[in-house]
Amino acid sequence: MSQIPLSSGEQAQTPTTDDSSLNLLEEKGRQLHVVLMWIIAIYCVVFFFVNLMIDQREQAVISISGLPAVTITWLLYSYGYYYYSKLWNVFQISVLIILIVMFSGPDVFATIYFIPIILGSLITFQGKEKTTGYVIAALITTLMAALQIYERKLAAQLGGLGSTAVLLERTINVASATIVVILQAVFIIRTNDAIQEKLIQKAEDVNRRNDQLKAAVFTRDKMMSVLSHDLRSPLALLYSGLDVLSPGKLSPEVQEKMVEQFKSRTGQTLDLVDNMLLWSRIQKDAVVYSPTAVNLEQIYRFVESYCKLLQSGKNIRFEFNFAHREGLRVLCDRDMVEAVFRNLISNAYKFTPEGGVITLSSNQCPGGWCFDVIDSGRGMSLEEVDMVNRGVSFSNEGTNHEKGNGLGIQLVQDFLSHHNSRLKVESTLGRGSMFSFSLPLV
Repeated sequence: MSQIPLSSGEQAQTPTTDDSSLNLLEEKGRQLHVVLMWIIAIYCVVFFFVNLMIDQREQAVISISGLPAVTITWLLYSYGYYYYSKLWNVFQISVLIILIVMFSGPDVFATIYFIPIILGSLITFQGKEKTTGYVIAALITTLMAALQIYERKLAAQLGGLGSTAVLLERTINVASATIVVILQAVFIIRTNDAIQEKLIQKAEDVNRRNDQLKAAVFTRDKMMSVLSHDLRSPLALLYSGLDVLSPGKLSPEVQEKMVEQFKSRTGQTLDLVDNMLLWSRIQKDAVVYSPTAVNLEQIYRFVESYCKLLQSGKNIRFEFNFAHREGLRVLCDRDMVEAVFRNLISNAYKFTPEGGVITLSSNQCPGGWCFDVIDSGRGMSLEEVDMVNRGVSFSNEGTNHEKGNGLGIQLVQDFLSHHNSRLKVESTLGRGSMFSFSLPLV
C-alpha cells in the first residue's frame, strides 16, 4: 500500500530538539555567580577584622576595599548585565588576590584563592559565554604560576619566615579556599543532578511522542486497509444491486429477499464504520470514559432492539435469559457498553449458521453483574481463543461469507479495560462460543 503523508496534527507530534539543558546551565551559572558575590563580601568583612586583630593594617585596608568592587558587581547583575557582572567579578577578585600577595609576603598561600576562581569561571560562563570561561581560566592559571614564582624568589631573599602571623594567615587562606572549592563541588553535583533529571524527562517525552506517532501511523495504515477492502466491497455490491432492483427486472419475491440482504449488508457496513471511528479515537486517546449509574432494564432494551435488527438477515433465533431485579443498576459508560454488546452480538451472528441459536443471559456474580453471549456457531480453536485473550486482532469469514476486519473484539477488550473488567472466552470447534464479562453494581 502506498504511503500517505502524515497530517499536520501528526507532524506536530514530531520530537524536536531544544536547548533547555543549556539554559539550565546558564541559570545555574548565574546562581553560582550570586553565591560568589556573597562569599567575597563576607570574606572582605571577616578578613578586615582578622587583619586588624593581628595588626596587619595594610591588609585590612585591602580587604575592606573589596566591598565597593562587590557593589559594582551586584549593580551590573541587578540591571541585567550578567556577562559584564561576571567579568568584573573575576577582575576585582584577581586584583584583590594580587594585592594580598604583594602585601602579605611569601608563604601565606594567598595564591590558593585562584583555584576557586578558575573553577568558578568554568561554571559561571556557560552557553555562548563558554569560550570566555576557558580564556579566563587560562589567564588566571598563568597569573597564578607567575605569582608562585614571585613568592618563591621573595622567600629565598628574605630567608626563614615562620612567624605566628604568617602561619595563622596561611591556615586561614587554605581553609577559606578549601571551603569555597567544596561549595563549588556541591554546586556542580546538584547542577548535574538537575540536568540528568531534565534529560530523563526529555527522553520520556520523546518516547511518548514516538509512541503517539507509531499509533497514528498504525491507525492510518489500518484504516486505509479497511477502507480499500472491507468497506469498498459491500458498497460496490450495494451499488451494483440497485440496477438489478429496477422495476420489472425481478419478481416481487426476489426483490424482497434482495432488499433484506441489502439491509443486512448495510447494517454490517454501518457497524464497520462505527468500529473504525471508535477504534481510531481510541488510538488517539480521544475516547473519554464517563461512568454513570445505568439501569439494567435500559441495557436489556438495547440488546433486544439490536437483535431484532439482525433477525431479518439469517434464520437465527435469539433467546433472552435476563435475570430481573427492579431498580438494579450497574456503574458503566453506557456508550461503551452498548458498543461491547453490538460487537459481541454481531460476532456471534456472523459465525452462527442458518437455523442457529444465540442466547443472551445475565445474572449476579461475585464481580458484580455478569453478561453472557452464547452462540451455536462453528467455534474457535485454542490458538484463536488465545489470540482473543491477548487482544490480538484477526478475522475470518462468517458462515455466509461475511467479511471481517478484526476490530470488533479489540474494541471490546479496550472498552472493558476501562471498566476494570475483561472478556472471558470459552469455545470449542463445532460447538459454538461463549463470551462473558461483568460490570460492577451500584
